[in-house]
Amino acid sequence: MNQAVIFIFLDGFGLAEAGPSNPNLPHTMPFLESLLGRPLVKGQRIYKDLLLLEELDSCMGVPGLPQSATGQTAIFTGINAAKVLGYHCPAFPNVKLVDLIKKHNIYQALRQRGASSVFANAYSPLYFQLAKTKKRRHSVTTHCVLGAGLPFLTLEDLKLGQAVFWDITREALALYPLNEHFEPIAASEAAQHLAFLARQYNFTLFECFMPDLIGHKKEMRLAIAFLKKLDDFLKTLASETSPTHSIILTSDHGNMEDLSHGTHTLNPVPLLVLGKAAPFFRGVESIDQIAGCLITLFNKKKGCFFEKSQPLHFPC
Repeated sequence: MNQAVIFIFLDGFGLAEAGPSNPNLPHTMPFLESLLGRPLVKGQRIYKDLLLLEELDSCMGVPGLPQSATGQTAIFTGINAAKVLGYHCPAFPNVKLVDLIKKHNIYQALRQRGASSVFANAYSPLYFQLAKTKKRRHSVTTHCVLGAGLPFLTLEDLKLGQAVFWDITREALALYPLNEHFEPIAASEAAQHLAFLARQYNFTLFECFMPDLIGHKKEMRLAIAFLKKLDDFLKTLASETSPTHSIILTSDHGNMEDLSHGTHTLNPVPLLVLGKAAPFFRGVESIDQIAGCLITLFNKKKGCFFEKSQPLHFPC
């Protein structure tokens, strides 16, 4: 496998100043804190050969609180969706955004570059039943998969350890009316499954919207517990992947980092890059710029990172 990317998308995961409303307390995420030298809070930028941390704007020049549909469309198409609409669209994409996603989603762009891709999330049969009867609307990431004609991973893949459930540890599966029972797993085991899947593709995307749900509930206990799971997930993923893999983590808007009000925030969101892809993202300022940097990582013929002869932004 040539150079590859594991992209972790977290819904509602922003950066706030340290304080009583921010669950990212010292020692909550020991692995990530050891990498960064401090907790993951607002007010830091890091540029190293194998590590980058940027603070990104999720408002994209449009007044109002950033929302999921326009934010996610911007991340996965490279188009400022909020500017296209003139407002921030919440939850699920409308017809205009769906059209943008079908034509410009990241999976299609990477395919043109000769890169193989997969969406790592497992879907249940119930999801497709509800979608067929229009009782469930598709998210941006689902529309990306549909637009690119990629197959969906299922609970059978999950059973084989070749997919990941959206909450990482499978605890949410207990809320689904399924014919079989799935035991919860440790975040570290889920990371092993994601790493196994990622070895087969140039680009692997995993989505978790738990931070946004927790943020709306304003539950500090749940937030801290999730951050600990996320830290274990990242620690294992970093140890299980080879030097040819880079890990990218970002979000569409803030929420869980400030539990004082239960709504989205104007806070910046993190862009964390671990691995050889890190220098390629230096200077990114807004979430709609992520896709463009990601696409330029891949060579059409080899499916690998560009040679150094190409224009790059390396750290000083």
